[in-house]
Amino acid sequence: AQTNNKYVEGNYWAAVGNDALAMAVFNGGSMCLTREEKDTLSIPLAYQNAYAWGEKCIWGTREHTFALRPVTGEFTPTVLHREALDYTYPLVVTEGEGTVDGTEELNFLPLETSCNVAVSAYYVKNGKTYLRVYEFAGADGTVTLQGYRLHICDLLEQETGECFDETVSVTGRQIRTFRVEKK
Repeated sequence: AQTNNKYVEGNYWAAVGNDALAMAVFNGGSMCLTREEKDTLSIPLAYQNAYAWGEKCIWGTREHTFALRPVTGEFTPTVLHREALDYTYPLVVTEGEGTVDGTEELNFLPLETSCNVAVSAYYVKNGKTYLRVYEFAGADGTVTLQGYRLHICDLLEQETGECFDETVSVTGRQIRTFRVEKK
């Protein structure tokens, strides 16, 4: 979110500028991104202070990646957040085997989300398929999965008994897990 704070740390992205011109940095492996004084950004690759998750000695080869993303015109944090997630967590492709019954079918997950809702996981566990999403901008959003029922679950895949056909709402800052079932 936009702020006038003197120091800001961003795990996925940070930017400096205004509504006409800005520079964003997407993080792909540094410790964080820091807005310093006078609208400058730093990209700490390593540091020696005490660390929240324990101190570690730096040893061997390290690889750090980041991307510069100029912004002209309207500064839209939700768009930058989605782009930063795409940069940090690129699409994973997996292979699967189909049946040999004379037909060929290619199915893509017909998923649509509001611009402020991101998918954090899509996986199969014990033969059931799960989808986890979260809202990151503090506003209500929606998830639509055409042709599927969405069974609400907790973070441990325990169903709550609620079920929605195709579209379900997500409130601000909410994380939701669904067991998805083809209609």
